[in-house]
Amino acid sequence: MNLENKNSSWYLEIGNYLALNRSLLKKLGPFTAIVLSELINWERKLINDKLINPGEPFYLFQSVISQRTGFSKDAQTNAIKRLFELKLINYELHGTPRKNYYSINEGEIKKFIENIEDLNDYDESVLNGLSESAPSGLYINNKESTNNNNVIKAKELRSFTSITSTVSTKPPVETDLGVVSLLKRRTDKTLLEFEKLPRQKYNGIAMDIINYWNSSPGLSHYHLPPIINGQRGEPTKIFKQTYETIQKVLNGKFYTSVGMSSKDRPYTKEEIITAVDRFKLAATHPGFLPADKKSLKNLKLDVFFYNPFSSYVSSQFLKCLKEEPKPVTSVIKREEEKNPQLTIWIKEIYIEKVLLGEIRKFSNIEENKFIIGANHLYGTMRRLQRRENMMTTPHEWCQMVVNSLIASWGRDKVHIGHIASDYTYSETLTRYLKNKGRID
Repeated sequence: MNLENKNSSWYLEIGNYLALNRSLLKKLGPFTAIVLSELINWERKLINDKLINPGEPFYLFQSVISQRTGFSKDAQTNAIKRLFELKLINYELHGTPRKNYYSINEGEIKKFIENIEDLNDYDESVLNGLSESAPSGLYINNKESTNNNNVIKAKELRSFTSITSTVSTKPPVETDLGVVSLLKRRTDKTLLEFEKLPRQKYNGIAMDIINYWNSSPGLSHYHLPPIINGQRGEPTKIFKQTYETIQKVLNGKFYTSVGMSSKDRPYTKEEIITAVDRFKLAATHPGFLPADKKSLKNLKLDVFFYNPFSSYVSSQFLKCLKEEPKPVTSVIKREEEKNPQLTIWIKEIYIEKVLLGEIRKFSNIEENKFIIGANHLYGTMRRLQRRENMMTTPHEWCQMVVNSLIASWGRDKVHIGHIASDYTYSETLTRYLKNKGRID
């Protein structure tokens, strides 16, 4: 279509516009009324496309509303809160990433409109002024309007909700108020699509390694670049340096660049994860050397691969890849066991459920912690015996200790120190038993 000869009135009458009810616009204000209109339009679109059934919740990203209206996220948030307070809409947070799922309360909207001041109460001069500059396909004539309030309210509601799914080719139909009852659809050719999940422009293996390091308790974590408009934002200098280092280590092009060509070869993701696991024990576990772990806990991931302040010295990565951390070998006095069978059971269940069946040799310190835990459990069983709602065997008590730790902390974050902790038996286990209905 040739647009060169179109004047400004053509754009107001035929162009891309919003369908609004005047009474809602006056009562709610422009931001809130337009956001409500957009939610209703979007729901109609989903129903017409058979993506949802009438009345089902739906989601609409704030970025889509910004694209369609130009409103900021703060303006949208305030509008949505206002609509929710007025019970015109409902919304709940669901999914990952978190997003609002909306539902439209059509009955409440109808009541709200019917309770708004009638159009008969508008100043006549205002209506006359609007008739000369009515925007977006709204035509006002100066005919005398009817005094039938019910008719006026019904037409207000129709003017708000009558949105056709295709562009109408019929001439405008005027009501008693002169409002076009067939509202035209947007005529621009911009496709409205659901937002897609953010695209990842970083190498997946490198990101897995960074995420694994971040999931290790006690180590220095990295903040991932924020997601902006569906893509990762600009990374920090430290993150960028770390990511590039990991890429070079994976490709076998890192150690040559730092003057250690004899160490250069492609390293696999599994090798790096193994080295991180071993380093984590040395940096956080009291049963392994060094005794002073402050320097290791503060070590950054990029320095883990190569320490620029100790050139030509094997990094923690190369060291941990070659050998396992050394356990503390000092003589530890063995705790006295109150019930040796409890110690055996609690250790077996810990290996089964936390270590997923991995058999390994425990240090003297760790063995003592199993004994301490079993002694705590022995006293707890006697203390809670009168509060039990069902018979519980000693083996079941051991299972519930480990289950309560996994439920509270997550399997990956449970360590042997939890087994020996007073808090486990005074709070964690007791709370777990109450939730399961095992004790009063």
